[in-house]
Amino acid sequence: MNRSHAPSHSRRSPRRGALLALALMLLGAPLAAQTSLTIYNDGRVLVRRDIPMDIARAESQHTVVTGPMDPGTLFSLDPDVNLAVGAYDGGTDQQSAIRRALGRRLTFRVGKDTVSAEVVGVDPERYKLPDGSITFQAPG
Repeated sequence: MNRSHAPSHSRRSPRRGALLALALMLLGAPLAAQTSLTIYNDGRVLVRRDIPMDIARAESQHTVVTGPMDPGTLFSLDPDVNLAVGAYDGGTDQQSAIRRALGRRLTFRVGKDTVSAEVVGVDPERYKLPDGSITFQAPG
């Protein structure tokens, strides 16, 4: 019996952890999109998500929110649909989220109350409070 193809115990744990994380991530996906997984022997995972949407026969533009996903891995199974552009912001840390919120009003929890503030700068972070004052740290 050739044991070289049998996974070692040390390799099985990270793979199980990755599969568990992937399964938990998919549970948070919208129920409207049907999702299926194909797990290959070498550890690769293919996630297939069918996203139902009406697409006109003429040239049209649609925005689909897919969550964090490399646009280079997105493709259509319909030969009549051509994907011309795909983009995403890969930053998921707090600084990237604040940068994307520039010019928007955010709500912060302070104890049992909430305070809203507009993000007016990111380097350093600056917030405009309802009374018009500027602070260099998030309220709360």
